[in-house]
Amino acid sequence: MATSSVGPPVTRRTGRISYEAGSTVRKCGPSYKISREIEAMAFVRSHTTIPIPEIVDYQVDSDNSWILMKRLHGTLLGSAWPNMDYDARQKALSRLKSYFCQLRSLCPSIHGRIGSCSGESAYDHRLNNGF
Repeated sequence: MATSSVGPPVTRRTGRISYEAGSTVRKCGPSYKISREIEAMAFVRSHTTIPIPEIVDYQVDSDNSWILMKRLHGTLLGSAWPNMDYDARQKALSRLKSYFCQLRSLCPSIHGRIGSCSGESAYDHRLNNGF
């Protein structure tokens, strides 16, 4: 996958995320973060029913790393919540609870090991672990 750095014109940019024309979103960042995010997205997609954006393209290199993904359609919960009735709110909370339960039930491929989805070392921004 990974090559084209030229894409549709940017319609809106928020920090490291660019909302491009059409239905794609480009997320930029350091190569170690982008590669771990790609791994995590694939892992969660294959082990849960949580909606995960489809990766259209990506590039991982030391100077210019990014993920181009299809945008998930919908309304931000924080924007929708004030207009939702009780039943709609209960349904949303139930769905969120299901997502968290699925994430909590994920197990590492090697019992007792903490690391990335691919078995490599984990990255924690709170620690100075060489990144």
